[in-house]
Amino acid sequence: MREKIISRVRSGCLSFWDRHLKSNLAADWDILLVIFFLALALRLYFALAFNVQYAANDNARYDLFSTGGGINAARAPLYPHLLRLTHALFGAGYPRAVFIFQGILSALAAVLIYLPAKRLCDRTVALVTAALCALSPNFILYCLALTPGSVVIFLGILLLALASLEIGDKFKGAVSGVLLGLGILTEPVLIFLLPGMIFTLKKKLFFLVLLLAVLAPWTIRNSVIDSRPVPVYRIEAYRFNFDKYYRSEVLGAWNTASGLYNNAAIILNKGWETPDSMAQDDPRRNSNYTAAYTYTLISLLGFIGMAKYYRRDHRPLVLPLLVYIVLLIFLTIFELRFRMLLEPVLILYTSMIICRRKAPAFSPSDRRR
Repeated sequence: MREKIISRVRSGCLSFWDRHLKSNLAADWDILLVIFFLALALRLYFALAFNVQYAANDNARYDLFSTGGGINAARAPLYPHLLRLTHALFGAGYPRAVFIFQGILSALAAVLIYLPAKRLCDRTVALVTAALCALSPNFILYCLALTPGSVVIFLGILLLALASLEIGDKFKGAVSGVLLGLGILTEPVLIFLLPGMIFTLKKKLFFLVLLLAVLAPWTIRNSVIDSRPVPVYRIEAYRFNFDKYYRSEVLGAWNTASGLYNNAAIILNKGWETPDSMAQDDPRRNSNYTAAYTYTLISLLGFIGMAKYYRRDHRPLVLPLLVYIVLLIFLTIFELRFRMLLEPVLILYTSMIICRRKAPAFSPSDRRR
């Protein structure tokens, strides 16, 4: 029975590769290979050259996880367990091993973004999008921190790639459920992708069953610990905040408007703040400035491109992310890390602006899929 299951899984994976991935990548596999190794080389160089102590100090909470502390019913389990595994394998040098692993995921994500970009537009835009992801300072810096940024972006691009493939609706729904479940176990606020994905996926039952199957063990574990039903995590994990809807005697309705504005403004905020105490020759100063102003440019061009080129055909790929962002703005204390899932899509629309390419009209057969 075991050999039969393994054989069926292997044959299914090979069939999926031959029928869907290989056919989509075949025309540009040589260029994509160059982009992959360029992205990998950049990430490995910085992973090996980076001062590990900076990351360990700046991310003390995740550093604590690696030695077995800090995990509770309000914490996502997957990334801390990755840190524990690398700490067990590599000892004191585990941060560098994590940076290398995250660099590999980030390089793979730069290639996988080709699939949704080609689906939404054409191969030229897809290649430019892959190249921009490979060179993105933000994506490189995410690899150099003991935070789950690179893992979140990788899972997000996997979901985009899956949504772009012309495959069976049942398979797409089931795999999407597994990927979203893994994402929520990595970053709790990814649960806000759920409404948009339910709306866009055709086989919702397969999606929900697999999603619940992935989340059930951690939900049961946390419910037992707290001696009450827990929605995967304790409520504080989702960063809910409704104070902005409180109408004070002084500000009245302006309190709500100000709170929503502040949340929305973070999406365009350059981020990567550099403390005044940081020395002028600190390498982090230049890298932070580079990442901050690169994001500012990408976000402005990306939103302009989205306003100019977005069409109904883009809905299965883009709508879940837009709903995710809107829900976070209205329901939570918006944080910089929440917007990283939007960055690949902004880079995609930036590529459309750069190439001056309008998304081609889909055929009726495409629409039926």
